Amino acid sequence: MTARKSVVEAQQSYLAALLAGDLSAARGLINEVHGAGMSIATIYIDVLTPAQTRIGEMWHDGLINIAEEHLATSITLDVMKEIGSLISPSNTTGCKVVVTPVESDGHIVGAQMFSDLLRGDGWNVDFLAYPTPVSDLVSFVAERKPQLIAISLTQMEFLPKAQQTSREIHALNSSIKVLLGGLALSSTNSDDELEDFDGVAGNAIEGVQEARRLVGLPLAKLTLEEQLIEMGTNIKRIRSLKRLTQQELADQSDMDRTYISMVEHGKQNLTMGALLRISEALDVPLSEILGSEGYK
Repeated sequence: MTARKSVVEAQQSYLAALLAGDLSAARGLINEVHGAGMSIATIYIDVLTPAQTRIGEMWHDGLINIAEEHLATSITLDVMKEIGSLISPSNTTGCKVVVTPVESDGHIVGAQMFSDLLRGDGWNVDFLAYPTPVSDLVSFVAERKPQLIAISLTQMEFLPKAQQTSREIHALNSSIKVLLGGLALSSTNSDDELEDFDGVAGNAIEGVQEARRLVGLPLAKLTLEEQLIEMGTNIKRIRSLKRLTQQELADQSDMDRTYISMVEHGKQNLTMGALLRISEALDVPLSEILGSEGYK
């Protein structure tokens, strides 16, 4: 079983382990796919994140209760603690970052993922595992003197707190950059809502590249899996901004909707011809789909 072929199966099996409350099965699965060659970044983005997202949806729809949701989250955090311990940076950036969920937002899985990937990229990471009041966070930043603050936002109702945090950080020191990431960004319909931030990122891989850009570091070389995830994220973001459905993009690019869905989820390699057809259908230059300069 190759890592590439196992992604969809891994998603389904991991979700089943979460719903069963089976930590042993969840750990065993992740160890298996990692042993088969799947990168930790891909495990985080393509296996753990979709499963946790589905758990949240099921709780919202009344299909599971809050205790079951809490158990699933605890299992994922335990799995991340184990596999995250395998992350070993090959070099150091010399940069410090504070990663934190926004005040009042108790969902920490995404922030933990981002912290792990930044640590693997060579950053000195201060990860605040619990939501911190804005005033205390600003005091902490004044003492620790990071180059970057990364804020995780999972629910749009907490966006005003994130905006306040960014404004107060900038008032403290305008040279400190503020990066916003998290699942809630998929619900953002206006660039005006994000003008307080120096950068935004739709997923952790994109976030690492954006973090590097914000502090003036050369962009990291991405693996093929990471490139596919970033391109898929860019295509979905541009499609959403243009208010196109997956079916409409598929029709305009003469492709199948299932193919577009797989592309947006980073599970489909792309020929140059396919990339050109998608860029033409979206009416954007190819560089906007390729995204970061890491492809050079």
